[in-house]
Order: sequence, then structure tokens, then C-alpha cells
Amino acid sequence: MPEDSEKTQVRSLRSVIEDGDERHAFVVFLSGTSIGRMVRLPVGSCKMGRSRSSDLVLEEDGVSRLHAEIRLDERGDVHVLDLDSTNGTFVNGRRLKPSSPEPLNDGDRINIGGAILLRFSFRDQLEESFQNELYESAVKDGLTGAYNKRYLLDRLEQEFSYAERHQVPLSVVVLDLDHFKRVNDSYGHDSGDQVLEIVAANISQDLRPHDIFARYGGEEFVLLMRETTLADAMRLAERVRDLVEKIPFAFKGDTVQVTTSIGVASTDGAWHTSGRRLFVTADRNLYRAKQSGRNAVVGPDRAKESAAEAVAEAVAEPPQADGTEEP
Repeated sequence: MPEDSEKTQVRSLRSVIEDGDERHAFVVFLSGTSIGRMVRLPVGSCKMGRSRSSDLVLEEDGVSRLHAEIRLDERGDVHVLDLDSTNGTFVNGRRLKPSSPEPLNDGDRINIGGAILLRFSFRDQLEESFQNELYESAVKDGLTGAYNKRYLLDRLEQEFSYAERHQVPLSVVVLDLDHFKRVNDSYGHDSGDQVLEIVAANISQDLRPHDIFARYGGEEFVLLMRETTLADAMRLAERVRDLVEKIPFAFKGDTVQVTTSIGVASTDGAWHTSGRRLFVTADRNLYRAKQSGRNAVVGPDRAKESAAEAVAEAVAEPPQADGTEEP
């Protein structure tokens, strides 16, 4: 007898999820620039803080260099303890005593120094994948995989504060593909999208893990580089310019060369009052690169900076996270 095609097919949940029912310990960010991010906790110790040596680096003011620690043993028991932080660690609103382990239960909320709120939970692989996809869609550009504009603007001031606090340089590189409209007009928007994808992928491969690469809008991209001098930023920008120029593109039988103009700014040897104004300086240098003939890198010419330029920077409008107008 033939099988009834309209009959509901019964499948076990295990066959759908396979091994996804194995549960692991996680923390989920409920606040800050990483809101929505889920981090799986390793068996053993996970130290949290602003220090680069931390297992989970928390980039927020109010967080101590080594702030708190979560311990997970092989039986699945989890404890959190405060590492004698300045602003304290709280579980469900109650401040922990320094170096005194506190058990964690599924759903507990951990407040790190009043700056970051985490939720502790046990999740399976399916839930982990779902949460990670949500986070990626919230902070990444769907076409290029670079960070999106909103994430960039959130991190800009955060990185500027870090640079001031630790007295280290912060450099910004703003790049824009030259005559990009011609690609779209001549070969179609699909070809233009392909250019953006390939350019972004090539640039991303040449960066350090902690560099922030974002698509600001259209064909404009931005790099935030912590602890990077102006000289190093200029070298990287020139490397990016050369890299883009050498990418081979072919559309409709035509060989198409794509170039980029780049502006660079840095706190290295220059005074800026905010991340926004540092960005404005880099964007102004990008404009100068366009004026100079394109396919060029332009950094600050501090010897020729005028009082008028300083005033223009001071009154410049901030880049908008939710608008379409470029600075």
C-alpha cells in the first residue's frame, strides 16, 4: 500500500537536534556594546576584566583590570567571585564579598561594576547557534560581514576613552572606493555588491584580531586601531590602498580596476577632545585624498593646520548612527 503523503511524519526531537541537547554554561550580555553576545564558559576558570590578559575582556569604564572570576567544575557546579574590584560584583542585586565564591544558578544576573550586566544560563547547541546568529545580525553588515555603522559609533567613543585612560594612541582610517557609482551604472548593482564583498574580505584578512573594521555606509569603510601610532596607521593605510588596487575584477568581459582613497587621523601627537572629532579629522583627510587625484593616502599635515580647521573640527556635526547622510 502506497504511503499516505498527507500523513504527518513523526520524528523524534533527538533526530532533529541530534547532539544539540547537551547543555553548556554561558553568559549573555544584557547591556553595553556587546549586548546580545553569548560566551560559552570553559571548564575551570574564566577571569573577566579590562586587562588584555583576562579570559573575557570587558571594554567598559567602571570595570577593573581583573574584576571577577567564574569557576565551572567538571560536575557542572558554577561559582562567581569578585577579585577585589573597585566597583564591585553583584549577583541579582547583591554585592559579593571579595574573594568569596558565590554559587550561580540558571538565570542569575551578574552586574560587573555597574557597567555590564550578564545573565548566566545553561544552553544547548541549538540555542547557542540561534543566539549567535541574532548577535551577528545586530552588529554586522549583512553584505560584507564587517561591523555595521551603529556598532562602529558605539565603539568609537569607547576606544577613545580607553586611549585617554591608558595614554596609548588610537588611530582611525577612513577609506572610500573611487568612482564606485561607475561600477554600478556600467555592470549592475550585483557587480557592485561583489566588489564590496571581495574588498572587505581582503582587508579583513590583513588586520589584527582587536582592530575594528566597519562598513560606514555605501562604499565607505572605517578602521579603528587601538595602540597604533600615526606612522603605523599610515603604513597600514598604504598597504590597504595597494591591496585594493591589485584585486582583479572582471565583469561582462571587461577587466575593471578598483581603487580607494584613504584618510588617516591619530591621537598620536595630536590633541582631540572626542572620538567623533578624531573621526572628522580622518574623514577630512579622505576628502583631501579625493581632491589630490584619488587612489591616495592622506594623513594630517600638522605643520599646515590652520585655526580655521581647528574651529571646523570643534563645531563639526557628529556622525549619525541612524541616518543616511555621510559626514
